[in-house]
Amino acid sequence: MIGPFSSPREQDERVLRWFGWRTWLLAVLVLVLRVPLWRLPGIGRDEAAYLDWSRHGELAYAPLLQALLKVTTLLGLPGWIEVRLPSILTGLLVLWLFDRTLAARELSSGGRRFAVAALALCAWQTYVGSILHPDDLMLVPVLGFAWACRAHKVGAILLCGALAVLAKPSGVLVSLFAGVVLVSGRIELGPHGERLDASPARRGLALAVLIAVVGLPLSSTTPAMVEAWHQFGRMRSELGAVDRLGLGLLGLVILGGPVLVVALGGGLLEAVRRTDSSAPTMLGVAFLIAFGLAALLYGQVKANWVLPAALLLWPTWSIAWPRALRVSALGVTFAFSALITTAFAWPVGVRQLEER
Repeated sequence: MIGPFSSPREQDERVLRWFGWRTWLLAVLVLVLRVPLWRLPGIGRDEAAYLDWSRHGELAYAPLLQALLKVTTLLGLPGWIEVRLPSILTGLLVLWLFDRTLAARELSSGGRRFAVAALALCAWQTYVGSILHPDDLMLVPVLGFAWACRAHKVGAILLCGALAVLAKPSGVLVSLFAGVVLVSGRIELGPHGERLDASPARRGLALAVLIAVVGLPLSSTTPAMVEAWHQFGRMRSELGAVDRLGLGLLGLVILGGPVLVVALGGGLLEAVRRTDSSAPTMLGVAFLIAFGLAALLYGQVKANWVLPAALLLWPTWSIAWPRALRVSALGVTFAFSALITTAFAWPVGVRQLEER
């Protein structure tokens, strides 16, 4: 059975596969990378902004994160757990949802383990799964939407489309594609694509709810906010398109690791070759085009804006890599993350090394 639920025998086999020594090794490596960031004594500038918004309300930017912060602050937890618990939990949930999304595409258990390991160890997830940040909160509905489309779950499509825009402004892309699926009644966005198993009345009701939810943050967005978002990650204007492209690719390699970068390019080629017009694939292409153009045209080079496309476009042939190449790629990915963890957790030591 495709999806998060299956027969008892399938569940037993999955448990045996996942709880082998490789899984425990991955868990140890993830903890080595993330625990030092979880326990950072002070909160960063962005964390302070999200915490302040949770107390005063800012509906236009990440209201879902603000709501979760209000809940965690009522639990009486130590300061660092109170602030970072939403990211810690969603960072782990993203890994499970990524596995379920790949299972819905019928990737082998070995292929899924490799993909989840590449995601879990990358610098992007090490950071946003530790420090208070909305990326993983948006990735949950992104991956949930991909699974819901393939499982023909209208309620889940609605839920993911609604939560995405509440998690982060760029989540409006998920909301848009959820609306397209509900309007067209098709999982594949073409005249002869696979149809969604739901009545027009049910789809219409879901669409009305989606529009109402999406309208909440959009109606609170001001021109000043849009201008501020337009400045995120913006580079110097004298840098040309080639320089921006080069820096963008470098950022993708450092934050995503070599596996995610290859998956992004290879998955896009595979989608073109197969003429895959499914909504999850087209959403991945939309992330790539929208934020690729933002980097090339406006100098907003933000690798974490593009990387969700790699998860949606993940190719089915990734496990075909030779074992030595897979291990080496994961090793490089871990090294990039370890450097980032070290820089944040022990800044004085890093500064002393630089001065030598």
